[in-house]
Amino acid sequence: MTGASGGLGRVVLPMFLEAGYGVAAVALDWEERPVLSPALLPMKADLTKPAEARAAVAKTVERFGRLDCVVHLVGYFGPESPIEEISDETFTRTIEVNLRAAFHMIRAAVGPMRAAGGGRMVLVGSTVAEQPVVTWGAFSAAMGGLKALVQVASAELRKDGITVNLVNPSSIYTPAVGEALGAAEAGRWVKPEAMGALMLWLCSEAGADVSGASIAMPGRMEHPAYVWPGVVPELK
Repeated sequence: MTGASGGLGRVVLPMFLEAGYGVAAVALDWEERPVLSPALLPMKADLTKPAEARAAVAKTVERFGRLDCVVHLVGYFGPESPIEEISDETFTRTIEVNLRAAFHMIRAAVGPMRAAGGGRMVLVGSTVAEQPVVTWGAFSAAMGGLKALVQVASAELRKDGITVNLVNPSSIYTPAVGEALGAAEAGRWVKPEAMGALMLWLCSEAGADVSGASIAMPGRMEHPAYVWPGVVPELK
């Protein structure tokens, strides 16, 4: 599991452990030291670097003997602005974190999963993959690319018994969001527990026939839409 120390990872990681999975939990950094468990292998890695993605997969196989699932939770959302105002740094970081890291993980996982006779890959994107949003040019490009990558990987790996699926939430009601916005917003945003339950199902035998899916989880947000009211005031 990647992005394991983030707001979504802190909810989904315990769900997989409780379901009986051995979990290699990858994070760029750990603010809090994870509770040690024989079923948990915490590690640090920058997955925008291909060598570190390969090393994370190798350590997983070394510890658990095989790689059955990749649950990829890494994501980054930078400053929003019209295309002519997007900086090179923002565009590059958005593509690196949201698309290149996913590519590195998918590529690194193929060999071990083929050796195991199959596997599951579940990645987190955004509803923006279905409908780009004005002023979110970099993020929309990254999410559109991620959706295409998942669909191609699914088509290429289906014969090997490897499924690849994309879960597309709108805004996720993580603990940090809850502290910032309060409980009043909880009913509109996507619950991380709901995402975790879907990921567990996609990783299970019951989800074996689902691959190449781009599953929208909008919660009760007003989306999809090319323009969100309030994002660009003059376009209301």
